[in-house]
Amino acid sequence: MARNLLLALAVLVAGCAPRANLDIVTTDPGIGSDLSVFVATNRAQVGPAQFAETARGSLSFMEYTVSVPPEHDPGIVELARRNADPERHFVTRDAAPLDRASFRSGLSRAFAENGSREVFVYVHGFNNNVADPVYRASQMKTDLALSAVPVAFAWPSAASPFGYVRDRDSALFARAALAGLLDEIAALNAEIILVPHSMGSLLTMETLIWIKQAGDRRTLDAIQGVVMLSPDIDVEVFRAQAAAFGPLPQPFFIFTSERDPALRLSARLTGETDRLGNIEGIERVADLDVALIDLTAVEDSASRHLAALTSPTMITFLRQAAQLDDTFERDPSARAGLLPGTVLTVQNATQVVVSPFAD
Repeated sequence: MARNLLLALAVLVAGCAPRANLDIVTTDPGIGSDLSVFVATNRAQVGPAQFAETARGSLSFMEYTVSVPPEHDPGIVELARRNADPERHFVTRDAAPLDRASFRSGLSRAFAENGSREVFVYVHGFNNNVADPVYRASQMKTDLALSAVPVAFAWPSAASPFGYVRDRDSALFARAALAGLLDEIAALNAEIILVPHSMGSLLTMETLIWIKQAGDRRTLDAIQGVVMLSPDIDVEVFRAQAAAFGPLPQPFFIFTSERDPALRLSARLTGETDRLGNIEGIERVADLDVALIDLTAVEDSASRHLAALTSPTMITFLRQAAQLDDTFERDPSARAGLLPGTVLTVQNATQVVVSPFAD
């Protein structure tokens, strides 16, 4: 039974996480839209811009120039099986290794170019290589028209659909490195929005506790919101993490779907009935100050395990709301009311059951 579950998980997750690479494509820079994505990783480095597939290392930094194709479809990261074409695919135009000083100076340059000191930090999930979060952060920046500077944190996932248990250990191994990244950003008086996906949410919660226990008030004050996408966390573990941390950063969004097949299998592998990202209803987290966005009814997503970023319907509404800086300043019920659907409030928590058919 366990082997069958692992095989099913491999098929599902491999299908929803297309494999990318960061090979440099040197063609006409006038094709597509170029943007800078900063990357921090604790994968072991094996070259100036190359990282080991499985080995863990110390924190290092990169800046990638990514080109988004001119005919990009919202919600899709267009990747080539071979012979990447900037007319049709996301490609990497340049890669520059950075030390801590040049990472800070690069962010400062980006702040000046954007006219904003906001940063969103995307923390990837299970079965990702370094390229996957780089392109996903590029897609987020483009599709949601964010003014925030994109930063991807690439923890040492084995990038294998059969590496679930090892990936969970590697996520926990990465706590100090993610805390180090957030400290570097906070030192620039930046405003940080954390956007973890799937298993990256486990890492994010453990890192928040790590920072709190270290007494790093500057970094905690810099965190202006958390947006969890399909979090792969045991619900009771999340409750224990929230209790250990104290009042959660605000706002605190959790995007869920009861029809997420990857989380359904993850729950079975861990002997549970559900995970935080496919929780049914709001009651089990009602005492926490969180806003659940239930995407179960959304039908047009390319991946149910990342519906918030792959559904054109959701991207349209999120783009209108994000303007995220304005949204984050409002109370939870006002933020929830930006989305089409039924709004429920139980104790401290708010839930929006999204209807894709609303005007």
